[in-house]
Parts: sequence; structure tokens; C-alpha cells
Amino acid sequence: MDMIKAVFFDARDTLGEVDSPGHLVPYRPTTEKLLTSMKELGLRLACITNLPDTLTSEQGKQMITGAVLSDAPVRTIGEFIAADDIITNHDAGANKPDARIYTFAARKLGLQPGECLFLGENLIEVLGARAAGFQAELKPCPPGREFLPAPLGGKKSPTDSGRAFEAFFDDEWIVLDGTPEA
Repeated sequence: MDMIKAVFFDARDTLGEVDSPGHLVPYRPTTEKLLTSMKELGLRLACITNLPDTLTSEQGKQMITGAVLSDAPVRTIGEFIAADDIITNHDAGANKPDARIYTFAARKLGLQPGECLFLGENLIEVLGARAAGFQAELKPCPPGREFLPAPLGGKKSPTDSGRAFEAFFDDEWIVLDGTPEA
């Protein structure tokens, strides 16, 4: 088994929820903790995502890099994953789980597929990554996915979508370990 040099995350349902086209709401605080831990291991962080035809690669990259992980101070996914390290189906000319998107992603980072780890919540995409030669793991979604993304009646801040599940993710720490973040 090759040494892992880069971790590729799926975006939607792995790092957060897409509540409207072009808007990613990260799972809070788990996504920030995950990205911080991977970065501390010295791994390069990247993303492989399928976008709808209505979003360009640039719009998808902005959606991911601009997603707010925490408010004080404001931290975004872009502090962990560079826009150049986000590979979309539009760039690769193939959708996940097609092996071509994974091999395109590894090549773009100058790596062999075996040096890459793919983390995603979708078993078929994990198997597609393995078929392409990636190491791959299934990442469970955090609690709260059973909540409908219904509006709460207005945004609380410029980074808040005003949706019920985003409010739930803000308080996710209560469900995870019962103690507030320092």
C-alpha cells in the first residue's frame, strides 16, 4: 500500500449540505475538525465533486472554498482546500463514480492514484475511487440529515442560510459530546 500524500473529499453530504444551488453549508464543527486534523497530518487536501450543468466549475469551486466553517473568526473551507485542488466533473469530463474523474484528479496533483485517499459518504463513489486505484473510505454523515431544510424565517447573519438544518449544525457539538467549543 502506498503512502497517502493527498486526501480528496466529496463535497455534498460529506463536508456539508447543499441547501440551494451554489451554497454549501458545512457540518459544524465536525468538518472543521476533520480538515484541521488531516492538515496537521501533513496531507494535501483536495476535493472531487459532481456539479449540476447549471453550475460552472468556477461557481462550484467558489461554493466550496467560500463555505463558512466558523464565525469568530470567520474560517472557510478555502483555508484548507485551494480552489486549484478542487476537481469537478466538468473539468474531468466524467462524473463520479467513473474511474476517469479520480485518475484525472490524481494526475492534476502530480500523484499516483495509490497515493490518494478519497473520503465520501456515497458507497458507490467510494467503490469507484477504489476501482481507479485510490485508497478510499466511507465517511458517515453527522446526525441531523433527517431534518428537512425548511426555512426558519430569516437569516441570523450574512453567512447563515436561515435553514433549519444549518441551525442544527451550529449546535451539533451538543449532540456529539455535550460540551461547547472553547
